[in-house]
Amino acid sequence: MTPSIEHLIETDRRAAMRELDRLAFEQDHLEFTRRFFMVREGAPFLIGPHHHVLARVMDDVFAGKISRLIINIPPGFTKTQMCVVDFVARGLAINPRARFIHASYSEACGSGLSVLDLY
Repeated sequence: MTPSIEHLIETDRRAAMRELDRLAFEQDHLEFTRRFFMVREGAPFLIGPHHHVLARVMDDVFAGKISRLIINIPPGFTKTQMCVVDFVARGLAINPRARFIHASYSEACGSGLSVLDLY
């Protein structure tokens, strides 16, 4: 059983902060993207207005509110980063036994995105 946040704060502030971070990552796709991008790329993720919309939609997909989704925005708007790379990474962080299929209209778009690329 996981100790309560209140208990962790009283006994181990660092562990409490890690637990709060974990909960934030599970609840908020934009926060996960921001942190994961920094770890993976070594640079801050620059957030634009469209990222808030994408994150909200991806949170709805995680919650099961959306089961079919087409995202149609121009290249270079970090669609692949947020909706493929980070979505799969967050899903695996929440449930390591999860399985994902990424389908693309062209081999060039899908071939560089393997599970090994996430690590």
